[in-house]
Formats: sequence, C-alpha cells, structure tokens
Amino acid sequence: MVFAWSKLTNGDPLFTLSQVALNDSIMALSLLRLWLASAGYLGHHRAVGHLAHSQSCFTSLSP
Repeated sequence: MVFAWSKLTNGDPLFTLSQVALNDSIMALSLLRLWLASAGYLGHHRAVGHLAHSQSCFTSLSP
C-alpha cells in the first residue's frame, strides 16, 4: 500500500523503502521491549538474546 501511494504521488521508491525499513525497525524494537517487560525478563541477558533471535526469525518469515 505504501509503494502504491508512492507511485501515485510520483515519489522516490528508495526513499519510501528506507522509511518503511526504519519504521519496521522501530516497531520491532518496541515490541521486543514490551514482550520482555510482560514476560518479566528485563535484566536477564540470556533471555534478551533468545527473544531477540525469535523476533528476527518471526519478522523474516512474515510477508
């Protein structure tokens, strides 16, 4: 949808891609922090690494 809007407004596709990537990165880090807080893992370094890995696997599989 973002790329369709960018094309309709004669936007730069590379700029659009960079903005989408930045937004996705911010959302992934925010969700990771929320998941860690809700699971009570804040402060446990081993759990942070494990959950960060599972988050990256999930985002690489999602369309």
